[in-house]
Amino acid sequence: AVGSGARTLAALQVSRVRFATLPRATIDAYVAGGEPFGKAGAYAIQGALAGWIERIDGSHSGIMGLPLYETAQLLRRAGVSTALSR
Repeated sequence: AVGSGARTLAALQVSRVRFATLPRATIDAYVAGGEPFGKAGAYAIQGALAGWIERIDGSHSGIMGLPLYETAQLLRRAGVSTALSR
């Protein structure tokens, strides 16, 4: 959401990630390596499990943490200049 005074603009972006079926040994090695700890959903899209992602629906940057396109659109609607609006 972006707000100024009484005006608030908001957007919702839903992203879905589908993984292939992982062999138990792969899961065990992944957990033993420590990567899933401290991550929402126990993975990072750019991490070790990236090769097991079958499909992404939605915003890649949103999956990483901030949906850039939607954020830039909100900022433009609020009258804020961004690098992409120049």
